[in-house]
Amino acid sequence: MFKSYGQDTTGFQGFKAPKLPGIQHVIKSNIIPVLIGQIPYCGELRVTYEHMITHNQSISAGFAYNFPNLFLLLATAQNGSNSLFHTYSMRGARADIGYRFYPLKEEEAPEGLFFGPYISYNFVKIAEKHGDNYQVVNYFNASGVAGYQFMFDGFSLEVFGGLGYRNNFILKYDSHINQTYTTGLPVVIDLGKFKYVKIVAQINFGYAF
Repeated sequence: MFKSYGQDTTGFQGFKAPKLPGIQHVIKSNIIPVLIGQIPYCGELRVTYEHMITHNQSISAGFAYNFPNLFLLLATAQNGSNSLFHTYSMRGARADIGYRFYPLKEEEAPEGLFFGPYISYNFVKIAEKHGDNYQVVNYFNASGVAGYQFMFDGFSLEVFGGLGYRNNFILKYDSHINQTYTTGLPVVIDLGKFKYVKIVAQINFGYAF
């Protein structure tokens, strides 16, 4: 006659924990950016971390430290004080964030085909070592990417690429006129409307656990 609420099993049972794969973390890097980074004359010491949030979705975040690449350092050492960059310092950083969806059910993520958005910001400050003048090279990119991640006994190899939007510019400070202004990057080939088109291509190696 009376309903016992203590025995009711049809009500709210709480939120279910998301289903997660056996591998939930991947730490990645690549030696190529150390030699030649995204910004000319710079190398990147880059590390990326991917974390699974469900069985087929993940988020990733990366950071890199920018410095003069090996070829620039060799040229500076060879030319000594005659080198253009002998009196300049070059330092900067890169940060990126991305989301991935793994659509193939027959493969357990983070192995397999994936796609999703990818955003990065990269900068390097070129400053006089004995002066106040400097310029900051800025690279901002927002892209859609697709790729594949392979797994080999706890190690990963990923390849991905895509297209998107880019906004690259230089912020300059001239101490002679005490003014900061913005300019575009030096142009080798006039791309017209396509100067804002970003082409993404990366290969990374990592440790999965």
